[in-house]
Amino acid sequence: MTTIIRADRAHDFLALLPRIAGYTPERSLVWVAFRGARTRAVARFDLPRRAADRDALVAASIGLLCRLEGVDAVVPVVYSDAAFRGRRGSGEAALLRLAVRRAEEAGFLVRDALRVACDAWGSLLDPATPAAGRDLGLIAASAVCDDLPDEDAPSASVARLGVLPDANAAERQAVESELRSLELDERRGGDRFVDAISRLGGLADPVALVEFLLDADCTGECRHRIAPHVLAWLVHLAALPRYRDALMLQIAFGPDIGSLALDEPEDEPDHEPDDELDDELDDKPEDDEEDVAVGHEHQHARRADVEGAAALRDLLSRLLVGQTRERPDAARVEHGLALLRRAASVAPERSRAGVLCMAAWLAWSRARGSAAAALLELAEDAEPGYPMATLLLRLLGTGALPEWSFVEPSAEVSARPADRWPAR
Repeated sequence: MTTIIRADRAHDFLALLPRIAGYTPERSLVWVAFRGARTRAVARFDLPRRAADRDALVAASIGLLCRLEGVDAVVPVVYSDAAFRGRRGSGEAALLRLAVRRAEEAGFLVRDALRVACDAWGSLLDPATPAAGRDLGLIAASAVCDDLPDEDAPSASVARLGVLPDANAAERQAVESELRSLELDERRGGDRFVDAISRLGGLADPVALVEFLLDADCTGECRHRIAPHVLAWLVHLAALPRYRDALMLQIAFGPDIGSLALDEPEDEPDHEPDDELDDELDDKPEDDEEDVAVGHEHQHARRADVEGAAALRDLLSRLLVGQTRERPDAARVEHGLALLRRAASVAPERSRAGVLCMAAWLAWSRARGSAAAALLELAEDAEPGYPMATLLLRLLGTGALPEWSFVEPSAEVSARPADRWPAR
């Protein structure tokens, strides 16, 4: 169900915004889009380095807002590490004015336009805003988030999502040892690989593994008790393209999709189905009518199998590149991101490219292109030329976002501000 929080003042809204976004914005132009009185989406863009790039940035962001279903109002917010006053502060105020003007030209109601600097904050639309801005302590002291669960708290800035968490040296060594056994003995068919699979029990099944790990990560208490051999198995599977893509889709869309992805035939037929069987049936003598009928039934069944495999392949491909309006499960994606970043942190560098690419795709699925790019850079550092990293970097380079980013979510935390904030 949707959680509705009414932000009665601008500083309450700014206190709530990281909860809505799922991260703490830094050096960003953030658009909070509304449908009526409720938040519809949050879109973040890196601040331009040059004044000449402001127009293109604002145009691109307005174009994205126009694609969002039902959006009729916005609040642009500029986050900066500069002082509220001064040359850089003036430039960011100019960016905010441009954003307001272009949004209004596009037909959006601009509820407010806010700037959060390193030493103060203020509203562009509030004539009573002091020249030096307002105290940041108002945001920090806001009680607007007090009733929200702790697990909804933003865990990191977008930039820090691309930095792996610290890992215990003993755990790293244990995972590396388990992984080395898996990698060496699988190729040789050694007993240690068989023993490792036996120790995993039901978790040797990739679908069961993902559900177990997501549940362990969701509970909080079990997060640091995932056994090294289980984490090693995840890293090992993530290095295999067939399993990597299936695990990634399962995290986002659930176990049914994971099972379907694992069942997908690896080889696509290079000819029309049952050409040979057609010829064989045509050559049958007329008195073999029973054999011909059975043959036709078999032909239809095989053709249905081929067509079903093609439809499945098309579905999975569209999910991977975001060409569907079916939204991933936000909670699963967030837990999956935390899990994969942790798995990468305990894996040896040579083995972490697969889990990093999975994490990058999940970040992209939540429209966090900057975080995805940072994770892909780590994957490239671990294994230069890694094919999945190359493909995802190319996708990010086009500026493409998944279609589901523009579809209204059914249930998420929502802010409900007043049409205009009351006097400060």
